[in-house]
Amino acid sequence: MWSDSSPPSGASTSLLHNGVETSTPFQQHSLSGRRTAPIRKDDSLSFSRTPAHLPLSSTSQSASMVDQIQQWFDSLISSRSVIAARAGAVVSCLIFSSAFFLLQLSIYSPIHSFYEAVWSLFSLRFILLFCIHGSIFFSLVTFFFYPVLFKVDQVRRVSYLNPMVWAVVALLALDSIVSTVLLLYSSKSAYLANGFPLFYLTLSLLSSTFQSIFDNDFQLTFSQHQKPKMLNFLLSLVLDADMAVQTSYTALKCMGSSMAFGLLLGTPLYGIRSVVCLVFPSLLLTVFCVSFMQLIAIRFFISIVRYIVMEPITFNMPLPYQIHSPTSEQMRTINRVVEARDPLLKYFAFFDLRRVALTDSARRKEVFSLSQPGGHARNWATLSTACVNVIKQVQLHLDEQSGRLFGGSIAVDNVGGSASGDASDLSDPLKIDREMLLMPVQARRQVYTSPVYDRHRKAVLEAPKRARPQTAWDKCVAKVSKVLSDEKYVVSPYDANLVILAIESMLISLSDIRLFIPFAGLSMLIVYSYDEDRYGVVQKSLEPIIGQMLELIKSIDTYFRSRAAAAYSDAMDTTVRNMDVALFTAMDKIHVKFGPQLFK
Repeated sequence: MWSDSSPPSGASTSLLHNGVETSTPFQQHSLSGRRTAPIRKDDSLSFSRTPAHLPLSSTSQSASMVDQIQQWFDSLISSRSVIAARAGAVVSCLIFSSAFFLLQLSIYSPIHSFYEAVWSLFSLRFILLFCIHGSIFFSLVTFFFYPVLFKVDQVRRVSYLNPMVWAVVALLALDSIVSTVLLLYSSKSAYLANGFPLFYLTLSLLSSTFQSIFDNDFQLTFSQHQKPKMLNFLLSLVLDADMAVQTSYTALKCMGSSMAFGLLLGTPLYGIRSVVCLVFPSLLLTVFCVSFMQLIAIRFFISIVRYIVMEPITFNMPLPYQIHSPTSEQMRTINRVVEARDPLLKYFAFFDLRRVALTDSARRKEVFSLSQPGGHARNWATLSTACVNVIKQVQLHLDEQSGRLFGGSIAVDNVGGSASGDASDLSDPLKIDREMLLMPVQARRQVYTSPVYDRHRKAVLEAPKRARPQTAWDKCVAKVSKVLSDEKYVVSPYDANLVILAIESMLISLSDIRLFIPFAGLSMLIVYSYDEDRYGVVQKSLEPIIGQMLELIKSIDTYFRSRAAAAYSDAMDTTVRNMDVALFTAMDKIHVKFGPQLFK
């Protein structure tokens, strides 16, 4: 039997090999001058094996799987973009053929010109022209148009300051001018391809190219409706009266601007002929036709890209057991792609998660299932954590914006405290704002002022300089700068869409599913778990999820209160308001479903 004063043999050895010193601090100080360094674990043994003999760590395996998933996704999107470019080239050629047919018609001999226009569509000259136009358009949209303009994190309007965008504008304008000249020479309107008529046509094409690039939304988004088949989709585009009316109105604006610039610039060059040509019906119809052709082709191509490229992807759910050598399809699980770094892949993942929460009951059961062996709720933990992280990231960004609006460099962290400064100071505006949270909602929405708050701001901020009165030139420069500046949002549309998808992936009761189809995801999973969660994995994690949603609601409310005294455009707050609506809808549905048990 071991005595208390004599430890077992090998105990000290194990302690020394673990790098633990058993002597007192006084003994260490007295023996430091005559003893060597403490005996530690021989680290050289761990490095004696070459990296080639080391087992592959789980981190490197996960990184390899993520790289393989990213390569597969890039190849899939690339193939889809090529298919969309081919379809867009075919549609552009059909529009080109329609313009060629219309330019062959004549009001003086309508029947004869109609037969000639029909037969001219089967001529070798037109077939060659058809192939040239299609190949040029396909090359342009494949190598320049799609890679530069179509992005998932794109704002509604492309930037005026991006040189690549202007390169695309120049190439598209050159293609339009060349196609129009070939079109006119191949039809009976060859006289319009010379002199001042061509000058007006060039101005109109430049204007329509500018409108088609800077007035269209190139953001890659999903459709909120069920997608029809390809032929039905193209037929719906052709029969879309709203698109035709809007495009006609834009073509009329392009024609009017080209005529105005033509009179301004063409009079010194062509004299009175530049004024007389404005009364020629054939020139006016041709200008309108080529402008409409340019605008409608780009709008059709945008719709085709969203239809083909943004086709939803169904990701697999992880299997409840471990596979030694999984296939590439088995590696592409939704648990991995929701944490992807690529914005487009992450957007596809969250949209698929919303579809799981809305319509896929089989995959929903796998979300609520337990892994074997061990019985851990890994699927739900991974998906809910990814959604909460997206919400938390936007909440921190809103807190930072609110802190800047409140008092310069002061930023608010995720719990409502101050990132710098003493919160106990009575002059701290953040403490006053926390007290405002106890006020009614109507009072909190008003601009808050108090003597303490005013004295604090006057002491910290510098005295404002007297503004110089604005002249007419200053106002003109300010308007031009506002037009040329990029669109700014407090929260980017991409981040707002991710937050809405994450929130909606947790909501909607079974009875209201048809009314709230656009609002679906994490909250829907929570509501469905009331009836489908057999193991209670969702109920155990409700507190942090609902708490994070409430934190984001509080951050949005704080931002709007601090925003009330600042001079910002309401367009900047569009994404924040959309998130606010989604949050309140989600919390209302969760309260309706869990109210008697959760809030009693």
